[in-house]
Amino acid sequence: MKKIGIGIVMLFLAFFVVSAQSGFQRIEGSARTIGIGANGSVWIVGKDNALYNRQGNTWKMVGGFPNAARVAVSAQGNPVVLTSTGQILMFVNGRFEDAGSGLDIAIGANNHFFRVTRDGRISQWNGSGWGPGFGNDATRIAVDPAGNVWTISPQRAIARYNGTTKQNLPGSAISLTISAKGSVYMIGDDVRTISEWTGTNWKKVMEFGEAAQMAADPQNKFWVLSTNFAISTNGNSNITVSQSSNNPNQNPSSTPNTNINTPVAPNPSTNQATANSPTFQTIEGLATAISINSQGAVWVVGTDKNLYRRTGNTWQQVVVPNAKRIAVSGDGEVAVLLENSTMQIYLGDKSQNIPGQALDIAVGANGDFYHIGLSGTLYKWNASNQNWGPSFGNDAAQLAVDPQGNPWTLSKTGVIARYNGTNKQIIEGQAFSITVSARGSVFVLGSDYKTIYRWTGSGWKVVAEYPNAAVIAADPQDRMWVLGKNSAIGFIDSIEIK
Repeated sequence: MKKIGIGIVMLFLAFFVVSAQSGFQRIEGSARTIGIGANGSVWIVGKDNALYNRQGNTWKMVGGFPNAARVAVSAQGNPVVLTSTGQILMFVNGRFEDAGSGLDIAIGANNHFFRVTRDGRISQWNGSGWGPGFGNDATRIAVDPAGNVWTISPQRAIARYNGTTKQNLPGSAISLTISAKGSVYMIGDDVRTISEWTGTNWKKVMEFGEAAQMAADPQNKFWVLSTNFAISTNGNSNITVSQSSNNPNQNPSSTPNTNINTPVAPNPSTNQATANSPTFQTIEGLATAISINSQGAVWVVGTDKNLYRRTGNTWQQVVVPNAKRIAVSGDGEVAVLLENSTMQIYLGDKSQNIPGQALDIAVGANGDFYHIGLSGTLYKWNASNQNWGPSFGNDAAQLAVDPQGNPWTLSKTGVIARYNGTNKQIIEGQAFSITVSARGSVFVLGSDYKTIYRWTGSGWKVVAEYPNAAVIAADPQDRMWVLGKNSAIGFIDSIEIK
């Protein structure tokens, strides 16, 4: 390495799978996301990333979208689509039209239409464009009938906006939904508990094993998507919607036309080629951070905030109190980011303080060492003068470095970027952990905290799934190590790479 280091961690793994709540029926097809209009119209993005509408007891493909990522539905049952590249497409006068870009979208029962931008701010559609941004730190949104926005942050914290005034609420969630009646529901970060907002706190309504996302219909019945993309409902699955020609001028609402471009299609994803997720094995220990160097040495930060190195089938402790992140070079130097945001380098029994404070650190297979400053800018280590070079970039929160020495970053809202030198390129998709192997394969953990993708050079390909994942790392053979939300450690011996 170029005089930079990284650290270790301790890990344990625990899995549980809970059967779905009784009273739900399994609906044919598979879906990544779901939206329900105030008129009861149900739309999904299939696992194949196409758009489907529920018509009677079947799904009908609509619009010919090959890359839909999320869908919001107006009061009249019209879809607004967010593509995997962040483009917003609004249904207007029988066709979809470009409406800018965003990270998430939501429409309330009274057609208040909002988006989250890539910097985590919120703005409202005014009929012809987007109003001024407000708020911060949002990744997922829902809108109540009064037009107030409810948000989830990258840390899964919940907030509600009264106009542009933010109120932090108790609890943590992975999904929010608001019915046309104004009832607010969330799936807790245990991926199981569904709760309703009482006005002062959350009250448990039911449990649904491995729930990933939900939507509530106008009768306050639930449609739930599982972490394996299965669709279930405790409401009426035979959807017959009386379409309205009401056309409020503030939001997308022209009369739906589901005969756009495409005939009736098979159920979402049932005939699609998808990755057969490999089986992970559990590794003893508990960890909160992990780094694997170009020689395959695995280090972790244990939940006790000390460093550990994998030696054979055991973890060897290296006492470095208050460790938070680690980065390990091919020549064995270990860079450690401490809880107080300062950095140190360890080589054998010698240590050296590194100037500056950081949010994250990373070392590439070629030894290039970077850190993210507290303001989100990047710095590269200069080995000749043992200090940092000039800052560049912005909005970074997580970091990985490829074998050519180019940084890949995630923003706090999950925006993916790649730097060629100091030139920044936004990459499609949203992710909450990123890793680059010594052979140059780039992997991310998707926003469902389950699906692991590999960058093909032009898009993302699913390679594995690990429920409730938090952090990923790839070894030189592209074998995947995963830390769960509960700090457990998983390992997969091989991933098919094509």
